[in-house]
Formats: sequence, C-alpha cells, structure tokens
Amino acid sequence: MTQHLNSIVEVSTALQNGQVGLFPCDTIWGIIGTLATADTIRNIKQRSKQSPFICLIPSTKHLATVSLPIATEYETELNKWWPGPVTIIAPKSPSIPNTVTAGKSSIAIRVPKFQPLNELLNQLNAPLISTSANISGTSHPLSISDISPELLDACGFIYDACEPGSNTPSTIIDCTSYPPKTLR
Repeated sequence: MTQHLNSIVEVSTALQNGQVGLFPCDTIWGIIGTLATADTIRNIKQRSKQSPFICLIPSTKHLATVSLPIATEYETELNKWWPGPVTIIAPKSPSIPNTVTAGKSSIAIRVPKFQPLNELLNQLNAPLISTSANISGTSHPLSISDISPELLDACGFIYDACEPGSNTPSTIIDCTSYPPKTLR
C-alpha cells in the first residue's frame, strides 16, 4: 500500500529505510530511491538492465562523489546548466554500483532546480537515483492522475504536496569528451 507522505522529513526517512517512491521532480514525475535501490526501481518500472538511471545530487560540490573528474572546459558550462533541467553524462566514480549505470563507465547526473527536491537532497546530503514515473515503453505521466495504478501500488510512498516543475524531461548532454554532445 502506497503511503502518502506530507513532509520532506518523512520522505527522507522512507528513503533511508530503503523505500522507493513517487516524487515530483524539477522536470516530470519520478520514481526516486537511493543508489542501493536500483534493482527495486528497475523491477517496478519493468526497465531493461541495459538502461541506466539519472543520479540527482544536491550541488556541484557533490559531483566528485558520483563522477571522476570531467574536463576543465566544462566548469563554465556546468555553472550555466546547474541547477536546472540539464543532465550530463560524465565518467562514473568507481564507488557507483553498476546497477545504477547499467554497467556503463559513465553516469547521468543532474543538480535540479526545484525547491522540494532540493530540500530533500540537502536533507539526505547524498545522491538519489531517478527515472520517469511510468512503466518502460509507455509515456511519462503529465499529472499524478496519469501514473498507472500498477506503479502506484508498487512504490512505498508518494509525495504529492505539489506538481513537478515542468512536463518536459531533462536535456541530456554527453560530457565524456569535448566538445559536448546533446543527446536529448
């Protein structure tokens, strides 16, 4: 049974206890969890093992916890892109489980610009993984009423105190080499 949580503290506690849930992100509705819950989210979403997750971090100061150093040419761009709805692909840190990156040597990272999500990330002081709140192969939901009952039942909680910051998935930019390449 999905719990409706009303505070960021409750969501933080649920995540620290290993739950995954539905949360309004800066872009669209997402399924979120800690790095350790990648397989759980993959099963709920019916996601291929070849599909990596996006890693959400509280600030650029946390980049080194999830990524190897990226080219210094990107420092100016990162300051323009973040916080905001831009996901970068960067070389992953060895500390990141392969379940998060689908075994790839790179990781998708975003510093969001959305008060509830930023508050949660700051409360946790740790990265989260996220993916759109839909069963793989179906359209991402535009509102909470569009989230499938199957997904609602499979998640431990939902934070529905607000709607996402937009209805558009993030832009994805590959920063594993220079110059950057926009993928989405």
